Amino acid sequence: KEKDDFLFRTVHDLRSPSNTVRLILEKYAKSDFLKRYPELKEDISIIQELDARMLQLVNDLLLVGKGEEAGTLVKKEKVDISLIIQQVLNECSAIAAVKNIKFRYDPPADLPFVAADTGLVSEVVLNLVDNAIKYNKPGGDVIISHAVMNGFLETAIQDTGIGIAPENTDNLFKPYFRGEQSGKIRGTGLGLYIVKRLVEKMNGSVGISSLVGQGTKITFSLPMVTEKG
Repeated sequence: KEKDDFLFRTVHDLRSPSNTVRLILEKYAKSDFLKRYPELKEDISIIQELDARMLQLVNDLLLVGKGEEAGTLVKKEKVDISLIIQQVLNECSAIAAVKNIKFRYDPPADLPFVAADTGLVSEVVLNLVDNAIKYNKPGGDVIISHAVMNGFLETAIQDTGIGIAPENTDNLFKPYFRGEQSGKIRGTGLGLYIVKRLVEKMNGSVGISSLVGQGTKITFSLPMVTEKG
């Protein structure tokens, strides 16, 4: 417990200097500094890239720590997952627009509530939508749908992107694993690992199906609340 607490606090403290580095680099990149010293443009770009990767890693590790700390503190609320999805799609609309990616989501009016933790569900959906944008093709789609199965509400988030080779799908939920199809796309290999841990803490499960060149569908199931009203 002391080791976990030490690691969590250390990772948390790393975020502040990383953010400061990012802000300073942005100031130099937007000023006349690079006009005076054009030879530094490539170096600053590399530092920005590396700092962004480190900040993403720090944020991912913090989320893992949050999930571990939540152990017995996971809330069991009556959650309307459609509202969370709409909020996440609004937050991600600007990023999706850069690649001309369209969201397709039309939830049924009688969609049941799930018994879950609102904050953790938001983290799960944000992570999956972000992946669906990141690994999609320009002009592609992100399709979100629901199905009711044996007392669970299954939510599917599907992209039309690069897909994952069959031999890699079993490893995707392991920490730091990134498939060969990832190429130069930035990532830490912690996203799906975090999603799986958080969903399981809410007594749910996660699944994946994918075809190389056609896209990937991630599903997560959470227990339903019997009555919505």
